[in-house]
Amino acid sequence: MNQETNTRLKEHREFFNTEQAGYIETEHERERTLKVTQDELKNILPVQNAHDIFNLNLPDFGPYKVSSTRNGKYVLLAGRKGHLAMLDWKQKNLLCEFQAKDKVRDVCFMQNQTMFAAAQSKHLYIYDNQGIELHCMREHNEPVLLDYLPYHFLLVSGSQLGTIRWLDVSMG
Repeated sequence: MNQETNTRLKEHREFFNTEQAGYIETEHERERTLKVTQDELKNILPVQNAHDIFNLNLPDFGPYKVSSTRNGKYVLLAGRKGHLAMLDWKQKNLLCEFQAKDKVRDVCFMQNQTMFAAAQSKHLYIYDNQGIELHCMREHNEPVLLDYLPYHFLLVSGSQLGTIRWLDVSMG
């Protein structure tokens, strides 16, 4: 590496590292930080950060899979027993909630918060942000994993049968 390249890399590092990473200091080296509770953190954190801590107790339809939009504003919750909910977690506002009446194995947002996909027991379903079913993708049999590739407009599913399928959502 020449001197000019090294200087540029250093400038980029300084530009993107605008703040130091946070951590928890322990009193002695044997103290465990894994046992710190949300309530303890709430008492220590600044008010603007402590305001973001909240408890979401969902005992009936779990376990849950969680997906968030790329900007982190919206969260999608999918309970194994069919409970689907979308919320704006910063405002703590429930935007959509419904019961799919089917096992839900995975869930993911698509391009933004207006549409999401759910891997249900037999097929892949696409819903809008109001919980209205837009598509049932029957060729995606028994999906267990989902991911959305935003730069390629591809919705990808992995099935229990060992197949990977994708859908170009820009063309259908």
